[in-house]
Amino acid sequence: MLSPIQRKAISLLAAGMPSNRVAEEVDVTPQTISTWKGNPEFVAGINQLVSESIESARTRLRSFANTAVEQLIDLAQNAKAEEARRRASVDILTMLGMSDPSSAAWKHGIGPTTAEGCKREARQRESTEQLIDSLL
Repeated sequence: MLSPIQRKAISLLAAGMPSNRVAEEVDVTPQTISTWKGNPEFVAGINQLVSESIESARTRLRSFANTAVEQLIDLAQNAKAEEARRRASVDILTMLGMSDPSSAAWKHGIGPTTAEGCKREARQRESTEQLIDSLL
């Protein structure tokens, strides 16, 4: 069970504050912070808060994605400078993974087109599943 001081330290560390400043803030020695970092529950607490922070940022970015795409499309279609239109178009293709016609994105969602390719894919999938099972 973590103490209130440890929970405060977790919060500060997860926010990116350096360990020595966290130690000052919660009135413990830097060695104490170091010792706490050896406690799996303490580390898990930091990891949980960092994970939540990253997911929150991703959610915010996802909500902006449609606006960004619309702006890129508008630039590609309406920018006065030809170079700006070209760059916006290339950016769109790159984001879609379509800047390289040999990339898999050009066939997104399409499996192998030969029987041998389908067999190879099945063997790879089976091999991956066996590897995962052996690790568990």
